[in-house]
Amino acid sequence: MARTDWLNERPERLGDLYRRLGRAGFWIQAVLLAIAAVLSVWVLLMRLPAAEAPPRIGLRNVISLASLLILVFTTFWFRRYARVGERLADPAARPGDADLLRLLWTGLWAGALGVALSLLLMLGSVGRMLLLMLSNPQVGVILSPGMGAEQSISAIDALSQMALLLMMAAELVVLGLTLWLLFRTQRRAKPATDGT
Repeated sequence: MARTDWLNERPERLGDLYRRLGRAGFWIQAVLLAIAAVLSVWVLLMRLPAAEAPPRIGLRNVISLASLLILVFTTFWFRRYARVGERLADPAARPGDADLLRLLWTGLWAGALGVALSLLLMLGSVGRMLLLMLSNPQVGVILSPGMGAEQSISAIDALSQMALLLMMAAELVVLGLTLWLLFRTQRRAKPATDGT
């Protein structure tokens, strides 16, 4: 029976890669997450009606919150990559191949789910803008807020789009760096025999 030896003769190099990409991924996501959170709060505050009934929580809000929570998860998940990189350099604490694969696949699936949710939100937002633009082709983009919130495109819509795009960019960073780590980990694998 064959097994895989993930940590061939140079586990320190693989550990260094995990440390560097783990730290880079964490900080890139942290900055993008902070900007996206500020923009999301701004959009939420600008959309709150002053004297009307409290706003209802729709499916879009739930999906937005889920996407933001996934981004928070993947941001801190990348800290684990850096910690695993330190463990790879220590022969006594070195994780096994199954642990590395589980770590990477969790990051990959979390990032993929975040991208799927962000894409769903962006399709809804862009679809709404397209319908509004097509309903008034002679004017193009309606800038007058006096026509009602449902019939105009405002700067708040642009801020919302920017927040969604920043969240997606961070999630794509998660996917790209995790795939690179997975590729490098598997490339270093050498088939070995058990002796059975």
